[in-house]
Amino acid sequence: MQTRTLLHAAPVFAALLACHASSGSLAPPTPAPAPTVPAKNAVDPPEIAHDGCFMLARVDGSEMITVHPEECAIATPPCSTFKLPHALIALETGVVEDADAPEPWDGSPGWLESWNRDHSLRTAIRESVLWFFQRTARKIGRERMREYLAAFGYGNASVEGDISTFWLPGGSLAIDGPSQLGFVRKVFGGDLGIASRHLLTVQSAIAGTTADWAARMGDAGAPLRSNASIFAKTGTGSLGTGSVTWWVGKLDGPRGSWVFVSRVRAEAPPSVVSPAVVEGMTALAAAGVL
Repeated sequence: MQTRTLLHAAPVFAALLACHASSGSLAPPTPAPAPTVPAKNAVDPPEIAHDGCFMLARVDGSEMITVHPEECAIATPPCSTFKLPHALIALETGVVEDADAPEPWDGSPGWLESWNRDHSLRTAIRESVLWFFQRTARKIGRERMREYLAAFGYGNASVEGDISTFWLPGGSLAIDGPSQLGFVRKVFGGDLGIASRHLLTVQSAIAGTTADWAARMGDAGAPLRSNASIFAKTGTGSLGTGSVTWWVGKLDGPRGSWVFVSRVRAEAPPSVVSPAVVEGMTALAAAGVL
């Protein structure tokens, strides 16, 4: 049975992390004690249908909608949504000094044709280039990766097994809906203790509009038109004989700035069309934020 809640001053956003100097310090941020946030009464949310986990909140944390909270509580691999914390760690540690500097492709054919060329950090985020981030993961190393993920409060912060695949299906890293939403809010609220210039680099790399997501929605993409700005990242992977798809990010629309998480676990194998984007875009429209 589907359940929906709309909460004010949601506790999921209560835990903030202390900011460290934005001068490019290589030390991971240190968590700060969580402030006490007074709870307020729940109110009736808009009618929203979603075939999985959907969460929507104002960036300031004052309102939150959750569809299928029991599904949102289940942790799965983050897949390519992990490129957001991964890119921030690469920049903050100095593993990547210039987000626009090209990294040479080694000639090995990738899953997508767009991977088969030189890429910078910026283009690798937009094109979800696996080989680029496998290379940066090896340079960052297990201990630094684990320390940053723990400081971010990112899922189980587990970095076990192959350092180049731990965020993919079969790897050790797992994250649920509330943790994803909390992380995205910190990215756009400046609460990660990461240099502001690095946050802006990653934010700009995922900037777009609803039209940019039409290809990931297939036939469902044509009717949705909006002037909202969307800063988002997808993730797609196999899950048993089926698939898991994510779509997480922020939007600036007619009702202000919101962060969102959409995830669908499906029986069908992965494809270009993302159920998380299809369901998420429809839910955002139903919520009236587009």
